[in-house]
Amino acid sequence: MMRCSTLLVAGLAVSSMAAAAWSQPSTELTGRIDEVTVYRGQALVTRLVAIPGQAGLQEVVVTGLPEAIAPASLYADAGSGVRVRSIRYRERPVERDTRDEVMAIDAQIEQVERAQREGEQEARLLGEERAYLAQLEQFGGQTAVTELRSGVLDADTIKSLSQFVFTERERLSGAELAQQERARQLAAQLEQLQRERATVAGATARTVREAVLFVEADPGSKRELRLRYLVNEATWEPSYTIRTDESHTGVVVEYFAAIQQLSGEDWGDVSMTLSTATASLVARAPGLEPLRLALVGERPSRAWSRPNRSVTATPSRNPM
Repeated sequence: MMRCSTLLVAGLAVSSMAAAAWSQPSTELTGRIDEVTVYRGQALVTRLVAIPGQAGLQEVVVTGLPEAIAPASLYADAGSGVRVRSIRYRERPVERDTRDEVMAIDAQIEQVERAQREGEQEARLLGEERAYLAQLEQFGGQTAVTELRSGVLDADTIKSLSQFVFTERERLSGAELAQQERARQLAAQLEQLQRERATVAGATARTVREAVLFVEADPGSKRELRLRYLVNEATWEPSYTIRTDESHTGVVVEYFAAIQQLSGEDWGDVSMTLSTATASLVARAPGLEPLRLALVGERPSRAWSRPNRSVTATPSRNPM
């Protein structure tokens, strides 16, 4: 009876500790990518995560995991002073505040629409000027005919009026052409702004990928763990450069690798390892494929010789 009571008290103590830890706010971290092992088609990424805060049980959320992650491969290696009790993967949508961006685009749209209204008013004014010029031209023609019949035609007045009409026509044509070009540019700008607004207003949420860890940390100055996971969309290809001199006494083989990755992470300033192994649960050991080189000499002038009546033919050998 005493043993059962002791176990019950211990279980209640552990439950109280877990409840106290889960009631605390989670610590959200990103960590630092420390090592990357690139396979053919996948890569093993290692993030170094420092555990802050006080000692004891706490929930740590490592956020910002890449889109190409393989969730089933997620695991953690605890460092000194840290014990990982559980780890799980989750995806959650995060609402994106786009009000400021939408308001800025709306202000630009309002400016373009105001410019379009001003352009329409200018086009109406140019139309009225062209109509008045046509009336003036008609009036001048009728007046010239009347004066010609009466014998009091003033040639200088008719000439000045004609020059004025042609000058105004040229000015109006240039103004109308410029106004049409501005209207075309404003329409294209308005269409572009409306597409941008639809894109920004539609992108109200994004998906965040996270690793949720339940850890227990001891008191100390340095507490960290290594979070490892596989990502897809990563591979590498070898390339070779072979050099020799004129004497052909030896060759120099240089080995290079072209790394390609579309995982969504930045692998700058990390320790990189290339492997020919297979990143899977049943892994194959790294293999080294031989590269065989052979020297082929000249063919002999006589293919066969028959020194005796033996059935087996012996090939002749030329001295090298």
